[in-house]
Amino acid sequence: MGQVQAKFKSLARDCGRASWQWQDEAFEHRLRVRESVEAYGFYVFMNPYRAGLCSMSERWPWWFCPDPAVFGFLGSRNADGSPPVEWLAEAGRNEPLINTRE
Repeated sequence: MGQVQAKFKSLARDCGRASWQWQDEAFEHRLRVRESVEAYGFYVFMNPYRAGLCSMSERWPWWFCPDPAVFGFLGSRNADGSPPVEWLAEAGRNEPLINTRE
């Protein structure tokens, strides 16, 4: 999967036609046994809001979760799919544990 993603990123950079860009030094992460799927899902969900790419009053259009039951926090979103404003403060405090030594 990593090779496919690397090739996709490479092609996207080379073409230069996309209106978006890959974040420099971005990497994929495999969760370890002691890492919380819920915490990591919340972290990923809140990234565009924390980065200011999307207003807290709107739904991030590129969020996709094939099985929303996996993440309990998704049931607490606003009716339009946007996160409650209080989540922004919580997202900054509760970054998931990422052990880079393994």
